[in-house]
Amino acid sequence: MLIDNFVSNNGNLASGAIVTDNGQENMVLAGIETLYRVASVVSIDRNSVILDGCAEYANMKNVVRSGFDKLVAQSYTVLFETGIMPVGEVERFKFEADSKQFRYRVYCYDENRSLLNDKLYINGIGGWKQLGDYAGFQTNVSDAWVVFSDKTVKYANIVLYYYGPGSFEYARLKAYVRTNAAGWSVDDIGRRQRRPLVQAAKPVKGLVHPGHTVAKSDGTGLWICVGRADTIVSTAQSSGTAALPVADAAGMSVGDVLAVCLEDRTTQWTSVSAISGNTVTISETLAGNVAAGAPVAAIRWV
Repeated sequence: MLIDNFVSNNGNLASGAIVTDNGQENMVLAGIETLYRVASVVSIDRNSVILDGCAEYANMKNVVRSGFDKLVAQSYTVLFETGIMPVGEVERFKFEADSKQFRYRVYCYDENRSLLNDKLYINGIGGWKQLGDYAGFQTNVSDAWVVFSDKTVKYANIVLYYYGPGSFEYARLKAYVRTNAAGWSVDDIGRRQRRPLVQAAKPVKGLVHPGHTVAKSDGTGLWICVGRADTIVSTAQSSGTAALPVADAAGMSVGDVLAVCLEDRTTQWTSVSAISGNTVTISETLAGNVAAGAPVAAIRWV
């Protein structure tokens, strides 16, 4: 086995050597990441559930969709906070996103869960600095490694801020664990980040698929998504229009929640008030112009 990897310090996983394999049944790895078990701690992307009154992660309700596939948050918004978690079996955490609009804070704790704030307890590669009682970036980043350089650190709290402004497609936090690690599993961290979805009223926004459920806050049962129909706008329409021609209205019904991608890439949430052929009348007129080919989705809750 040949591993194309050069680790100049414990905050670096660089590779780049040219390896020519002229043999048979050899294995050439472009890095050592494949030797770890990688667990997802938090993953926010186009598939994240963002409803009108709740979201699957604590602060995702401060995020809106742009054109169905991108996300936008208010500047200086905390997107997630792991809470105090054990990090003894984690070799390194990795943050990755598709845009350079994020900043980190990492709070370190000893075995008694007492805050360690007298020095930088994580590797300083990439721009980490001691800022008050936490380590953080002073510039926006799209990716970063969190490597604890002192065995005194037994627990940590990792906080991700969206500095913006702009849009992004995904922001993820992963944990790299040795494959022979025993006992506590980092997967538990990911499960703890998920929030139960609870609403008092039937959702009036949010892209989900049939089978998705939201608990009713009065304890009487569930709101259930029983249908979704995706199509596109067939003819461009101007702001203020209520009649929306679509390529195919099959599967849509009066009362469905309707998402329309406007020309400025924002998503307008409305509902279906009438259907005639492939023309859908919406309960609220378009808040902006809509281009031909713009995506439309109808979601049905019961």
